[in-house]
Amino acid sequence: MAAANVCYYMGLPVQSDSIFMVAAKKYPRGEAAMTVAFSTILRKDVKAQDLVTAYQQTAKRFPENELSSDLHNRTRAHIASAYLKEKDTIALNNWLSVIKDTLTLSNTEIQSAEWLLEQGDTLTARAMMDKGIKRMLTVTANRGMYKGYEISVLMNYAEFLFKLKSYPQSLKIIKEVYDSSAERSVKLQQLYATILVANKRGGDALDILATLLKDGQGDDMMKASLKEAYTQAKGTQDGYNEYVQRIDSVMKAKLVKDTQLEMLNEKAPLFTLQGLEGDTVSLDKLKGKIVILDFWATWCGPCKRSFPAMKKAINRYVQDQDVVFLFIDCMEKTKNVHEQISKFLSDHEYPFHVLMGTDTNIPDRYGVKGIPNKIIIDRNGTIRYRVIGFDEGDDAAVERLSLMIEAAKKAV
Repeated sequence: MAAANVCYYMGLPVQSDSIFMVAAKKYPRGEAAMTVAFSTILRKDVKAQDLVTAYQQTAKRFPENELSSDLHNRTRAHIASAYLKEKDTIALNNWLSVIKDTLTLSNTEIQSAEWLLEQGDTLTARAMMDKGIKRMLTVTANRGMYKGYEISVLMNYAEFLFKLKSYPQSLKIIKEVYDSSAERSVKLQQLYATILVANKRGGDALDILATLLKDGQGDDMMKASLKEAYTQAKGTQDGYNEYVQRIDSVMKAKLVKDTQLEMLNEKAPLFTLQGLEGDTVSLDKLKGKIVILDFWATWCGPCKRSFPAMKKAINRYVQDQDVVFLFIDCMEKTKNVHEQISKFLSDHEYPFHVLMGTDTNIPDRYGVKGIPNKIIIDRNGTIRYRVIGFDEGDDAAVERLSLMIEAAKKAV
């Protein structure tokens, strides 16, 4: 199953599923068949009792042993979460009690606490979170390999306390994590700075936020934190606009240099695709325009994280009739993807023109192996830029894309 796992972690679930399905069919009692059976339950979004029935049937085919224990525990956790959302406390606790792996149990309690907080049940959420954190720390203390996981969970705990407005406690936890981390991720730095500001320690947060913004990790939320940190540190907002303009200039200068080095010269394959709304789009009819293709999928986290920036980019060029944004949905697995996409776009108010590319060879013809994958095509149908993944802030993403669009306009 190594090949399937490699595909999965490369962000290629369709290929991964195909490998698993072939092996499962050939060996109906083997590891692949077991993985497919349990994964089917884990992907179900149905009533808790339906999950229980499916689990009981699957457990008869694949009794719990050393090989299947993890899948059994994850399925029990999935059932517990379903009962949580149905607000059946007795069933929730019953299923939590049969999760045999301590790490899985603690993770389920932590996720349950986060959901409860979103529902406004702060007292139950706090009790559940404290229980899950305490349990998790007993595991990581005895297993050195989980140090990275411990840091991640403690960051979530600090953020959880921040949302509860327990600012001093939140700062105590995040400071310990920050001070003990040899490599500080963007998320850790941003969270630490945000909590510092909440505790009226903007002076300590200012340089952290400014560095993140210069490195292209900024967004609206970080800009708001920077402004508050500046005000706390200086005792006034005088000079802030000039201060932030200097930061933006550093960020933009780095992007300009990168963009100049990245220009491509590849012929864009022609295509005709159906749109989400039933329309048809052909690339050859867009000749003379700058076309931005964004290959994505509903299950792709980085794709969705890039969408606020893409919305800003669309709004920046909304009056420019020579710039066209097309979002090509691909690598999907679910049957009701049209409904999912429509609801997703509506919920987030994204003005995206979506084309359906899953059952076509267009992603392959464009060399799309992983997503998100953004391609900028010039007026002559030549690929000029390709941006794979999403690991920067919204501000830098919009600025980078704008620089590429403007450079593509000038390309000959």
